[in-house]
Formats: sequence, structure tokens, C-alpha cells
Amino acid sequence: MKFLKRLQNLPLKTRKMILWLTTGVLAIIFLGVWIYSLQQHVERFRQDFQDRSIIAPFPKIEMPEIKIPTFTEEEVKEMKKEFQEKAGELELPTSATQSLENQ
Repeated sequence: MKFLKRLQNLPLKTRKMILWLTTGVLAIIFLGVWIYSLQQHVERFRQDFQDRSIIAPFPKIEMPEIKIPTFTEEEVKEMKKEFQEKAGELELPTSATQSLENQ
């Protein structure tokens, strides 16, 4: 108790210095304990997963071959004719048939 009474009787500037020094020392101690604990956890992690692969390998994916059909002029004209017939049956607006002809 005498220690606390003497501490309370010191000037404010001195008490603030003692407070900050004590806080700094405790912070350094806690930081050291935290770093030591972190090192222990990392070392344990390394030992547990030393022989294992953490990242799984990606499966090999084969890409399918895409063949783009080619049409002769006669086939294109025949398809246009069929489309126009179907459009007439379905009563599509004429703009649909015209847009096909523009392509």
C-alpha cells in the first residue's frame, strides 16, 4: 500500500511516464509471447503437412473438337427458300425474312 501512496503523490508527468513505460514493457512481453506461439503453430503445421500436398492437382480436361459446317451457295438458297416457306406458314412478319436475306 505504501508503494501506491507514493505513486499517487508523484507529479502527473512522472505518473504518465511510469504508465507508458509499464504499458510498453507489457506490450513487448505480450508481443514476444505471441511471436513464440505463432512460431510453434507454424512448426506444428509444417510437421503435420510436410509429406502431403496441400493444393489438389487440377483434373485434365480434354477440349472437344468443334467443327463449323460449311454450305455451298445452292444449299444456302435452299435453306432460305425453306425458311421463307415456314415463315409464310407461321405468318411471321416480313422483316424476319428480310433480315435473313440481308445476311
